[in-house]
Amino acid sequence: MKPSAAARDLPTTGAPGLVLLGLGPGDPGLLSGPARAALLRAERLWTDAPGHPALGPAGAAPAALPADPSAVAGLLVAAAAFEPVTCAVLGDPHLDAAALLGALAEEAQRAGLPLAIHRGVAWWPEALAAVGDEGLAPASLARTGLQTASAASLISRNHPDLDPGRPGLIDLAGLTAEGAARLARLLAVAYGADHPLWWLLWRTPGKAALATTVGGMEDGTPAGARLLLVPALPRYHSWLDLAEVVAHLRAPDGCPWDKEQTHESLRPYLLEEAYEAVEALDARDWPAFCDELGDLLLQVVLHAQVAVEAGRFALRDVLAGITGKLIRRHPHVFGEVRADTAEEVLVNWEALKQAERAAKDGAATAAVTDPLQGVPRAMPALARAQLMLRKGRRVPDLAALLPRADGAALPMLLARFQAHPDEAALAELLWQLTAQAQTQGLDAEEALRGRLRRFADPPLT
Repeated sequence: MKPSAAARDLPTTGAPGLVLLGLGPGDPGLLSGPARAALLRAERLWTDAPGHPALGPAGAAPAALPADPSAVAGLLVAAAAFEPVTCAVLGDPHLDAAALLGALAEEAQRAGLPLAIHRGVAWWPEALAAVGDEGLAPASLARTGLQTASAASLISRNHPDLDPGRPGLIDLAGLTAEGAARLARLLAVAYGADHPLWWLLWRTPGKAALATTVGGMEDGTPAGARLLLVPALPRYHSWLDLAEVVAHLRAPDGCPWDKEQTHESLRPYLLEEAYEAVEALDARDWPAFCDELGDLLLQVVLHAQVAVEAGRFALRDVLAGITGKLIRRHPHVFGEVRADTAEEVLVNWEALKQAERAAKDGAATAAVTDPLQGVPRAMPALARAQLMLRKGRRVPDLAALLPRADGAALPMLLARFQAHPDEAALAELLWQLTAQAQTQGLDAEEALRGRLRRFADPPLT
């Protein structure tokens, strides 16, 4: 809930067309001198806290603000084009009305209107006191600090922008019933439906905090709710916790074995953990699959830690690289490109990969001369053959060289192998058989893996 750059750059002194001031938590004695003076000279006053005790000496009867911060900003800026407008908010504009502050600053800057901001005493610390240790463990708050966000920002995403290892405070300004339902679904992704929450309410003359759960948000937002407190999950549920543990293992006071590892020494474990994850997936053993994904993720973070110590790259570079790549290669989602079928998506994906390689190599022909670049040599041969066949069929010059799935080829190659059973004849037979399977929509690698599983674990008789 930080103010935008626009808010910081606009003037905060003089005789502005727009004034945004903080009323504090409720005690008129906490009102700042500049805020009190602005209230006394206000000709047109709007507020999000009707009945606030500090509004008593105001020179104008306050009008209630709409709930939507963007609607408020447009309304106030339009009115300020003709006369000075004062907006009084509960608590502090920066800490308790950041969504409104950001929208108002941008609208004012766009309209060329000055904006003055008078700070106030935040109201949410008193609301947190009403929650007590039951909802916000002091030790947790002291260790991690408090993160803030706006409901409007969160519900615009598909994954909550919150660290579950830290307690969070969500500004509910403008939250509709539909938005609350979406917010509950997003929080369930990161915290689970049973995770406790606290509605922080502002009322006159008192304040209150009501307990609920993520799933309980479906019952609706209680009247007077201004903020939602999201306690942290127990330790070790955060991406940052994993990064810290791995860094500690590599630190001088860490683990002797972990400190000795290099990219090369860790290579076997990277492959081993990937295969173990696939094995758990094949068995549809979801607890085991969850565990193996953790082991695989450890390898990613451990390699990144080794790399940052060597000055090669950091975990942030890994995250930025894959996130940027996903956005670049999905222009039909994040851009203007159309792709209505999965096949069109794959065609676009390959074209974008080729363009990226060409730009990286500094030669426009690099991707054309080596269309199979990027097929890992370390892959199992059967899986690698499938990938090369799939990529090759998208390149006209290569497609003509690939085996055709006709009925006569397999018997002929089988007869050749039987007559001359050497590796070359076997390779041609396997190559043709893989192509035939792919044409029929079959996964040759998975088919063979299934047969091996049946061999290793025969049915009981």
